[in-house]
Amino acid sequence: MPCKIQDFSRFQTGLGSVLRLLSVGSDKEEIKRLCDEHKDAYENLGREDAEMLEVFMNKRFKRDRGEEKTVNVFKGIQDWMDEKKEEGREEGREEGRAEGREEGREEGHDEFAGMIRYLMRNGRNEDVMRATEDKAYRKQLFAEYTSLALAN
Repeated sequence: MPCKIQDFSRFQTGLGSVLRLLSVGSDKEEIKRLCDEHKDAYENLGREDAEMLEVFMNKRFKRDRGEEKTVNVFKGIQDWMDEKKEEGREEGREEGRAEGREEGREEGHDEFAGMIRYLMRNGRNEDVMRATEDKAYRKQLFAEYTSLALAN
């Protein structure tokens, strides 16, 4: 039975830094905490160790021109986390827009139904028919209905 590594400082190579990050899975807060806590190690991680992290994280870290032996994984992880935050924000904005469109449609349907009720109660069946076919006339009737609804 494999044992769980508790003390990553026992590693004398960058493998300890790699395993330390992998041990927290996808817990972004824990990844950030570890990177901040061990910033020096992650700013200068060996190229092979960085490549191993790239495979497990499915993320390619930017390399400075001429950088051959070490990779600034700390900056790469910060950039990756910023990208994930922005993706989350964009998803939230899109969900908000979709919910707003749905609410707007519902309000529009309710207003249209109210206008139709008003017209029919007042014997204006021809106006109902024309409103379904003539957009400009429908807008005119909405203005009339809205001004009456606000007056009451």
